[in-house]
Amino acid sequence: MILSEIVGQTIGRITKLKKDIVGQDLVTCFFSDSIKTECDKKMNQTTDFIGKTLKESIETSLLEQRKTNPNIPLDYQDILALEDVFMIWRMSTRGGPLISPIEAIEEWAITFLGEKVIQSMSIDIHAFLLELTKRTLLLMAKMQDPYDELITFERGWLQKTNEVPDPEAIKIMIQIGIHMDDANHIAVVVNHIRREERAVFVTMDHRILSRREEISAEVGVKCCDPIYAIYHLM
Repeated sequence: MILSEIVGQTIGRITKLKKDIVGQDLVTCFFSDSIKTECDKKMNQTTDFIGKTLKESIETSLLEQRKTNPNIPLDYQDILALEDVFMIWRMSTRGGPLISPIEAIEEWAITFLGEKVIQSMSIDIHAFLLELTKRTLLLMAKMQDPYDELITFERGWLQKTNEVPDPEAIKIMIQIGIHMDDANHIAVVVNHIRREERAVFVTMDHRILSRREEISAEVGVKCCDPIYAIYHLM
C-alpha cells in the first residue's frame, strides 16, 4: 500500500483512507519496523530495476535491432522493438506497484523517439540512452523524495509504531502458510490489539485479503482493503 502511494497507483483507494483518517480524530495509521524494512527493500529493488535492469534491457534490444551498425539513427523499427521489451516487463510485474514506473518510462521513451522519427531528427542509441538515463534519475528522485517524507521522516499521514510482533502469532501465521514478512506485520497488530482494543491490518495484497477470514479466526486480526478500513473500526 505504501509503495502504491509513492508511485501514484490506486490513488482513489488510498485517498479515501487518508480522508477517513482525517475525519476520525481518534484513528491513527501506523507502520511497524517490519513494514519499513520490507518497504526499504522494495524501494531499493525498484530503483535498482529502473536504473539498471530496465535500461540494460532497452540497450540490449536496440543493439540487437542494430546488429549491422549500432551508430545509425534510430527509426520506427526500434520503437517496435521496445514495444516487446516493455510488454515483457509489464507482464512480469502482474499489476504490482512496479508497473507504474515502468509505464512512465515507456510513455516517455516512445513519445520521445516517436517525435524524433516523425520530425526526421537524427538520434543514435548512445544519445537516446543518455536521455533515458536522465529520465530514470528524475523518476527515481520523484519516488525517493515522497518516500522519505512519508516513511523516513514521518511527515505525512503515517506514524511509526515501536510495537513488536507477537512470537506466537508469527508461528501460527507461518503454520497456515502466510509469508514470513506478512506474518510479522500481522503479529505486530496482534500485540497492538491487546493494548488498544481496536485495530485493522490495511493492505492491498490479495494473497492476504483472500484469507482474511482464516487470519481473523486464527489470531483475531481483521485484514482489509484501504477503502473498508474505517468501517471495521466503527
